[in-house]
Amino acid sequence: MARSKRGFVAGLAFAAFGLGCVSAPPPIAQEVRAEYAAVSSDPRVAQHAAIQLDEAQQALQRLEAARRSDDAEVAHLAYVAKQRLAIARAAAEAGAAEEEVEKLGEQRDELRLQARSFEADAAKQQAAESAADAETARDVAASAIDRARDLEERVAELKAKETERGLVMTMSDVLFEFNSAQLLPGSERALGEVAKLLNDYPDRQIAIEGHTDS
Repeated sequence: MARSKRGFVAGLAFAAFGLGCVSAPPPIAQEVRAEYAAVSSDPRVAQHAAIQLDEAQQALQRLEAARRSDDAEVAHLAYVAKQRLAIARAAAEAGAAEEEVEKLGEQRDELRLQARSFEADAAKQQAAESAADAETARDVAASAIDRARDLEERVAELKAKETERGLVMTMSDVLFEFNSAQLLPGSERALGEVAKLLNDYPDRQIAIEGHTDS
């Protein structure tokens, strides 16, 4: 019975020793594990390269489960795991770059839309200003026409004639007192009409001519 117990204990010890030798990962696995931790901590990897990161993790697990004594297998599995990590990192960078390009494209489209909106607003404002200018021009033209008609009618009332010298009005009823500079009462009314016309149209130039008796 004692022999059986000693044999059982020795068997357990041998099994534990053997298990420890099998489960211990190769030293290079620690290096790859640290690189995996650095890559997996990048948020861009989780967003754009989840599949590639999972493949790298599987390669790392195969490396950690490899026998330490098989140098060729360990080197191969380490190489594969590192390549998977490099692929995951590159995929993450590519995905982030594509996302940035997409954002820039959206910003470009938004800027174009804002520019078109600005141009449309500017065109509307210019059209409104042009319409206002046209309305003002029509008002000025209409006012000028009305003033021309008024001037024509009033000149006609004063019995002016068109000559090479311009409009000539002969005011035969503008008379003075005999041997005096005092106007007769009827003359003031006629001159008042002319004075009113000249006040209403101050840009008109006139020449006054007259004569006296001997």
